[in-house]
Amino acid sequence: MRKFILSLTLLLGLAVISHAQSFDRNTKSITAGIGIGSNLFIGGSSMEIPPTSATFEYSLDGRWGIGAVIGVAGARQTISTTTINFINGKEYRSNYKGEFDYTGVLIGARGAYHFFHNEKWDTYAGAVLGLNIISTNYSDNEKDKYKLQSSGSFVNLGLFGGAKYYFTPVFGLFTELGYNVAFFNAGVSFKF
Repeated sequence: MRKFILSLTLLLGLAVISHAQSFDRNTKSITAGIGIGSNLFIGGSSMEIPPTSATFEYSLDGRWGIGAVIGVAGARQTISTTTINFINGKEYRSNYKGEFDYTGVLIGARGAYHFFHNEKWDTYAGAVLGLNIISTNYSDNEKDKYKLQSSGSFVNLGLFGGAKYYFTPVFGLFTELGYNVAFFNAGVSFKF
């Protein structure tokens, strides 16, 4: 925690003393965000790990940027049933509860076209091509404790549009919409 606070203080300090620059050639930016809704997993009734992502982008020519993204999201789905059996006129009840835990990780490349940018604003749209790694764990409350673990991966193609607003020459906030790590994503952005 101490290192995190020191790093954040250093980045904010650099933001105050740096010179203004827009999304010119060779500009680099990093973002960290948290989102709502995700395509990283299927199912789940309660969010356990909100869609969280980090990106890096490098400006090729002031309009086109390329970079990388990593994101994670997770959910839990609970199934519970009550079974009633009558044996020789006597009622027997059993309660069953099972839980599915889903975790999705996206690692990929992204590219964006920046429509409008100045010292404060940067608007863009782009695509992500990555590998979506899914894992599922299942457990229940039965005596034998049935457990299942499964994982897999598939190629993920996503589209997004977004905007960044810089309060200082290097520190700002961003928001994105689209089929990406999250359907809606917002967070902090640093450019250097």
